Amino acid sequence: MTGSAGRSFLPAVVCASLLALACGPREAAFEIAVTRVGRRTVVCSLLGVNVAAVATRAGLVVVDSHRSPATMAAIKRRIEAETTRRDYLAVVNTHGDWDHCSGNQIFPDSLRKGHRNAPVYMRSRPADAPSIIWPLRSTVARWRAGDPDDGDDRSLPAWAAVLSSLETGYRPAPPTRVFDDSLTIDGGDLTIELAWAGNAHTDNDVLAYLPQERLLFTGDLFTSAGSLGFQVNPLADVPRLLRVLDGFLARGIDHAVPGHGAVMTGADVRSLRSLLAERYATFDGKRSAAQCLEQAITTADAGRALKRYDALPSQFYRSQEELSILGRRLQGQGRSAEAAAVFWAGLGEYPGSALLRHDLAGLHLALGQRDSARQYYRLVLQAVPGNRDAEAMLEGLDGKEGIE
Repeated sequence: MTGSAGRSFLPAVVCASLLALACGPREAAFEIAVTRVGRRTVVCSLLGVNVAAVATRAGLVVVDSHRSPATMAAIKRRIEAETTRRDYLAVVNTHGDWDHCSGNQIFPDSLRKGHRNAPVYMRSRPADAPSIIWPLRSTVARWRAGDPDDGDDRSLPAWAAVLSSLETGYRPAPPTRVFDDSLTIDGGDLTIELAWAGNAHTDNDVLAYLPQERLLFTGDLFTSAGSLGFQVNPLADVPRLLRVLDGFLARGIDHAVPGHGAVMTGADVRSLRSLLAERYATFDGKRSAAQCLEQAITTADAGRALKRYDALPSQFYRSQEELSILGRRLQGQGRSAEAAAVFWAGLGEYPGSALLRHDLAGLHLALGQRDSARQYYRLVLQAVPGNRDAEAMLEGLDGKEGIE
């Protein structure tokens, strides 16, 4: 496949990358799939997450840092082998979810770049939190026990490495160079333009664009061709995302690298742009109750804000999903009391919601309130019997989540 101006795109050409010789004595070999996009960009995929490196004259620019220090270290070695380079200019965090930024610490502090909201978000959701570790322990234990419902055994070494690394050597390492709206990285022979996409998948989503390569990195805003990475509703800042995306599309996009899934074409991006606009148009003229609540919380205490919310007319758009998003957004900003108030309000309106019960359980656990967390995870199981995440969290709370 050939893009414009002779840019080449080679699909996943390298698999089964055996890293044992380069690994430490305790690190198992595991598979990394490598895709080249043009001459400069290498995309490494492991456990469903993409990490990319762009070779510039001034150094390598890495986009995202995977699920753990150990797996990112293995990917870093692969990048260096593919590019024959070991000089690094920058590490870009497209957003602060743990599966994309938990290898940050293996790079010097001065290299890490991301949106201004990312540091608080990352510290409020560390990768070694029980909400991450306990389900990982449960999954790895089931894999080792030969549970056929838990995926491909070839992934076990990598998942075990993630778990071990997060339990023993991980520390949150947010970006040290942050920006509000945009930031340009000068690579000498090309530039990498970072733009905040607004509130969408998270409150710190960044699009990264290379004009000379006509290449876009989307993080989790778009996860594959035809798939949006967030719920489209009035609470999402879709107008801003469309403005930013339209600016890059006008300058030309031949390929796009998502946070998960295969490299996309420019046509895929244009199709996703149309899908996003179409879904958002269904809310045209509708006012969001959750959006009004968010605005009220910024100007009043949570109690008064919730009274205003309860008094909103019935024609306002309401959904449990929006309340879940708002509560988790507030939690990610370190505003736990306001988040709890939103979740409580949501359960008052949607008393059987497994989603809001799960959110409240996670918040209680993050605050160290284990008994309350246990109560709400049990309520999740009442609503959704067999929910594996809730089962894993209860095993952890009861001290049964051990792994060999």
